[in-house]
This record gives sequence, structure tokens and C-alpha cells, in this order.
Amino acid sequence: MSKGHPLITSSILTYEAVVGEEELRERLALEVLDQLGLLEDGKRIAGVATEVRRGDGHKPGYVVRVRRDMTKDTRAKLPAPKGDA
Repeated sequence: MSKGHPLITSSILTYEAVVGEEELRERLALEVLDQLGLLEDGKRIAGVATEVRRGDGHKPGYVVRVRRDMTKDTRAKLPAPKGDA
């Protein structure tokens, strides 16, 4: 056995993940909804719909459009009172 360099080194690791188009679109939508505070327990609140589409030639990437129907939102519109005021 040689006392020089080891045969196996782990100084560089490479990971690869494959994400399908539909999963990528859903992840993008959920990320935007999370940033907007429109998720509860990881799920969209009522009345929220998203559309994810590819950008055009001038704007590469993806465009996430969020539509919120406030009539379907069952959450309280005002914060609950705190303590005995």
C-alpha cells in the first residue's frame, strides 16, 4: 500500500435532482403563495388560484399569476382582540 495520495477523496460532491415540469410549476406557485402569506398549513387558502407559465422571449423564466377571490376567503378580516382591553 502506497503512503502517497489516497485512492478515494471526497473533497467534491455532486448532486443531481430531476424535477418534472408540473412539479416545478407547483413548487413555484407554492413558493410565491408562501411569500404572499396565502398558505395555511402548506395549503392554499380558499379563493386563491395560480397560473404558472413560461416567460416570453423578452422575459425568460416563469411568470406566476395569483388570483384571489376575497368572497371565498373565510379567514377573519381583522385580527382577534388581544387580552381584556
